[in-house]
Amino acid sequence: MIRSMTASRGRFVGALVAVALGAAGVPARAAAADGAQAEALFRDAKRLMAAERHAEACPKLEESQRLDPGGGTLLNLAVCHEAIGKTATAWAEFSEALAQAHADRRADRESVAKERLAALEGKLSRLTVVLAPGLDPKGLEVLRDGVPLRTASFGVAIPVDPGKHAIVALSGDKRWETAALVGSAGDRVTVVVPAFEAAGSEGQGADRGDGGRGLRIAAWATGGFGVAAIGVGAVYGIRALTKDSEASARCPGGVCPDEASLAADGEARRSAMVANVAFGVGAASLGAATVLFLVSRSQARSSDEARRGSQASLYVAPVFSEGGGIVVGGAF
Repeated sequence: MIRSMTASRGRFVGALVAVALGAAGVPARAAAADGAQAEALFRDAKRLMAAERHAEACPKLEESQRLDPGGGTLLNLAVCHEAIGKTATAWAEFSEALAQAHADRRADRESVAKERLAALEGKLSRLTVVLAPGLDPKGLEVLRDGVPLRTASFGVAIPVDPGKHAIVALSGDKRWETAALVGSAGDRVTVVVPAFEAAGSEGQGADRGDGGRGLRIAAWATGGFGVAAIGVGAVYGIRALTKDSEASARCPGGVCPDEASLAADGEARRSAMVANVAFGVGAASLGAATVLFLVSRSQARSSDEARRGSQASLYVAPVFSEGGGIVVGGAF
């Protein structure tokens, strides 16, 4: 009887081991299948990259990396994204690939990642989102391309891929949005989120039927910004003239003999560019302020128009890039 019970117990334990091994084999087989698929996708992507068909290769590398993450695949994915102009995406991937190569002790990959990162630094385009003076971030949600921005990100020039980026600000049931067009080769764009209030808040309730008071405040604020921008333009304009005179003295006939002369000439050009942008933004802001002020006076003459104005508000915000300008948006 004892032998019989022992034999039964042995068969039972053996069955449990077989079941456990079989269960463990399921994810192992799935992992092997994913690995094979990832390898096939990687090889096909490399073939497409060799033929300079990077737009087709990148999605295959992305899927290969998802199925079977690896430092080599990540490095090739970064190279592919750089080739199609996604510089910020490539920069982030090169940074991750560098860390992975260091952890894997792959000096060859580490060297490649460092070189590509250094080459990309000067090509990165950046987008800065700032809040208008007096705009409280509490209760405000700002999204860039659908991704919420944390408070610490405001005012920071963040690398982004060249192209159009949607900026949306939400406060209660109010919504403000614009599209920022970021160029390539080191473009810098700043978007200012204007002050606006959520419907139903004390501020919004006070604005209803206020004879255009809210628009007058916006007009003064926009005009003040325009005056400040023109002041900045004047400062940089004087600096540009000074540096231009210095460069002319150092570079007779337009030929600069040394680095100091080249630096003076370059500083003159940069100061002139900043002055032009500042003057352009200032003029545009003053024009927008004039429009807002005239609209506010029109609302003051009609209480019916004032009530309509409380339901649909006009916002004007400056956008800084190489060309400068303003964004006109609405909250409905």
